[in-house]
Amino acid sequence: MKCEKILFIPGSLCDERLFAPQLATFEDRYHCEVANHSPSDISISAMAQRALNSIAGEFHLVGLSMGAIISFEILRVAPERVKSLAILDGNPRAERPERLDVRAQQRQLAAQRGEVFIKDLLLGELFPMYVARENLSNTAIKGCVLDMARDAGVEAFDAQWQALATRPESSASLAQISVPTLVMCGAEDALCSPEIHAEMAAAIPNSTLEEIPSAGHLVTLEAPQAVNYYLEKLWNR
Repeated sequence: MKCEKILFIPGSLCDERLFAPQLATFEDRYHCEVANHSPSDISISAMAQRALNSIAGEFHLVGLSMGAIISFEILRVAPERVKSLAILDGNPRAERPERLDVRAQQRQLAAQRGEVFIKDLLLGELFPMYVARENLSNTAIKGCVLDMARDAGVEAFDAQWQALATRPESSASLAQISVPTLVMCGAEDALCSPEIHAEMAAAIPNSTLEEIPSAGHLVTLEAPQAVNYYLEKLWNR
């Protein structure tokens, strides 16, 4: 009987395929839900509420990248429902001021050029920062990233870029997290550095830090066996 519930929250332009190796391993033993990001949700708060509405009762929470940011918001508004927390390749900080103009320009270009711009952005700028060096030529991961972004579409891109630009600062609230917590990142994460994760783990009581070699920002796809091992270890604490 599946009694323990897991809520997975994917990152920007991603869906359940980001957690495919985890779902394949755990869905026979756990009740697994993957949050759905809607183009109508243009704030982290709205995304967190949609995720909360997708599952009943208490659950273990797993968030990657933007999903980690949403997880921090869930802990602020409904801490009593979270049994444990896994932050994967995340960042508790608000958007840097110098990034605001970049995001605004990217939103404008996406509105003008559509999916062509999003594909060019992914291949030219983002994917090289998403994965470890040895995974740059991994066609399966690259294809998965492109497929997820294409299926998300331009409206979702615009909504998520707005949400990320206005995301709240969560660093100060880390010390208030009371549930068992796993802080994990790829050792080659170029978007959310291992140093940021070490700072988070130091600030969160009852947390453990795991840095996964030969992986970058998409650790669930790059090192699924390691991720699965540490997740189950967390859930059994």
